Amino acid sequence: MGAEHSCLLFYSSSRWLSLGNSLLRVYDLRNEIHSYLHDDEHCFTDKFIDADFLIQLPLDRFEKLNVLSKSLQSNNTNTLQLSDKVSGFTKKVILWKGSVSKGDYKWFPSLDMFLRDNEIALKEELRTVFVLYLSQLYFYLQKYFPEDEVEPIKWVRVPFNAEIPQHFNNEEAEQLIDISSDSTLKVQFQSLLLLEFWCQTQEEYSVISKIVLRVLSLFATSYLCEAGFSAVEVIKSKYRAKIHLEKEMRVAI
Repeated sequence: MGAEHSCLLFYSSSRWLSLGNSLLRVYDLRNEIHSYLHDDEHCFTDKFIDADFLIQLPLDRFEKLNVLSKSLQSNNTNTLQLSDKVSGFTKKVILWKGSVSKGDYKWFPSLDMFLRDNEIALKEELRTVFVLYLSQLYFYLQKYFPEDEVEPIKWVRVPFNAEIPQHFNNEEAEQLIDISSDSTLKVQFQSLLLLEFWCQTQEEYSVISKIVLRVLSLFATSYLCEAGFSAVEVIKSKYRAKIHLEKEMRVAI
């Protein structure tokens, strides 16, 4: 029928990221799905020509969540970096909520285009539901990613202008002051990655370095676990069932 796609995507509940892509593919193939269901006399046939149903498909919302989730899934990340991304997304939710409340849907291009192409306006009750969804999303982002939990370790990222944390003992406080006054370290800080910088301070400022490396070595996301499971599936096939994985996993991940 001239559609860009030739098949639907399979949604796996164990791979949440597939949900957003599956919804988008369903929307793109809505005419083809309608024709198929019509021929099969399925009870959901009319859903794919129902404007209210199509409007409520959370295409843009899941796409934005997908973008955020993908940005969190990579190597060499730490809690501070990922906290910044979640914080930025949380602030965007406030922006989107304000626009939707005013009837402006520019931040949700699929919805905006559908309304324009069909020359219809979003019903007030649907807009209320949309605003409520964004309010709840903001609430749960604040609940599960509170900024005050990251505040005590923000000095790790910029140690030269940071105040001495109240929980530091005398030796820790003195070493942080020494680091903040070290001009050579300030120059190195501009050209090195955060982890590389703190690794270089281990010999001279061992106490502070241990604290920092403990923070930076935390598993900020489940990415490495998921990558590890995928690597195991590839490496330890039925033809190599007796292989020991330790060395191979180090290379794979």
